[in-house]
Amino acid sequence: MSDEWFPEIGADVFISHAHDRLHIARALGDWLKTKLGLKSFIDSDAWGYAPTLQRKIDDAYSRASSSTFDYEKSNLAASHVHMVLISAITKMINRCEVIFFIEAPGKLAISDISGAKALTYSPWIYHEMLVSRLIETTAPGREGRSGSLYEARRKKLAKAMPAFLYKEDSGDIDQLTRGILSRWSTEWRQDQSRLDPNFSHALDLLYQLVP
Repeated sequence: MSDEWFPEIGADVFISHAHDRLHIARALGDWLKTKLGLKSFIDSDAWGYAPTLQRKIDDAYSRASSSTFDYEKSNLAASHVHMVLISAITKMINRCEVIFFIEAPGKLAISDISGAKALTYSPWIYHEMLVSRLIETTAPGREGRSGSLYEARRKKLAKAMPAFLYKEDSGDIDQLTRGILSRWSTEWRQDQSRLDPNFSHALDLLYQLVP
C-alpha cells in the first residue's frame, strides 16, 4: 500500500507546506529546478491523497449499512492510513538532503528565528519539524569541501529534542530570505561554484551562504 500510494522518490529538497501554501511550494520547487538544478519533493504532487485511500478502505471494510460506517472500524482504518503516511513522510525526509519549511499565517509561524520557538496547528508539519531534528544526519557522498560544510551543519543540529506538543524549537532553522535565495541563484548561475571543484552541487553553495 505504501509503495503504491506513497512511494519513495529521488529528491534533493523536501518542501514542507500547509495545504493553502501548495502554490508557493510548487513555485519554489520550479525555481529550485530551473535556477539550481535541484529536484524537490512535494507530497501533494508526488503521492496519492490519504483521505481517498481511507475512504476506499472504509467502503470495503468499515460499513455498518449502506449509508453509515462502523465507528471503531473507521477509526482503525484511519490509524493505519496515517501510520503508513507518517512512515512514508519520515522516509522521504531522511532521503532528502535538506528540508524547507514554508511559513503560513495561522498554520506555521517561525518568523522569530531568534525566539527559538515555532508554533503550528498542523500535526503533519509538527511531525516534519520533529523528524528533521531527530533523524540521523549523514554527509552527502560528494568530494571536496562539501563534507566539512555538511559536518558543521550536522553538529549545529545535533541537539536534544524538547518534549512538547505542536511547539517546536526553531532556533536551528535558518531563515532563507529573498535576498539569500537571489544570491544563491545568481552565484550558481555565474558558474562560480561549478568552476570550483569543491562545489559540485548547488546545496554545497547554500551551506556556504548560510553557515
